[in-house]
Amino acid sequence: MVEGLMHGSITMAIKDGSGNTNVELRLEDSRFNPQQDAGFGYLYLMPDRELLGKLPLNQLCDFFLEVNHTTHLFSLAVSRPADMGGTIRLDNRSLNTNSPAGVQYPVFELSNRTAPPEFTGWLVNPTSGAVWIDQIQIKGNR
Repeated sequence: MVEGLMHGSITMAIKDGSGNTNVELRLEDSRFNPQQDAGFGYLYLMPDRELLGKLPLNQLCDFFLEVNHTTHLFSLAVSRPADMGGTIRLDNRSLNTNSPAGVQYPVFELSNRTAPPEFTGWLVNPTSGAVWIDQIQIKGNR
């Protein structure tokens, strides 16, 4: 859940044990584009910045991500209210970087840029806002 939104952007990255980014998602606040609705965060698949959809603020949205290192593909489902078009789905999409054979120890990396360069000099970022992470499960299959 994103509360009050993050004032900038939140990046969620799944990396392998060698530091390669397999999947990267970015949730941006509406100020990146003045024509966007301030009541939502905008979800992008990086690095190409493919818009996946918007997520309502102050509501729970579940993210389900499956990475398959054998096929070098991932699938993503992000739940959101039915009146917004329901679940965002990506199936069998290519990983950003293929992990070398035998790489272990996947990493979930979360980062927040509260003062992106785009805002310098014309916006003041509030100092409040929270992201709630309820569960993270990383498991491997042999």
